Amino acid sequence: MPFIDPGKYIFTQNKDIMNFDIRIDDRLLGLGNAKIKLLFNSWSNNTISEEELKEKNVIRVNGWDDIEKILLEE
Repeated sequence: MPFIDPGKYIFTQNKDIMNFDIRIDDRLLGLGNAKIKLLFNSWSNNTISEEELKEKNVIRVNGWDDIEKILLEE
């Protein structure tokens, strides 16, 4: 992600210990209560319906290009 300074990355397995405006994960459980929830598409979540994602205010993304477009629009 060349548009984000690498010094601003935070990697953690338990994201509940921090509050975020934006969360990106490949599991619904990892998205918490962020303002912008981005579900990175993977084999493990491809059975989650678009209806369920909409109910949870989650946007499915297929790659970093999708994420960049969404974040630049915000």
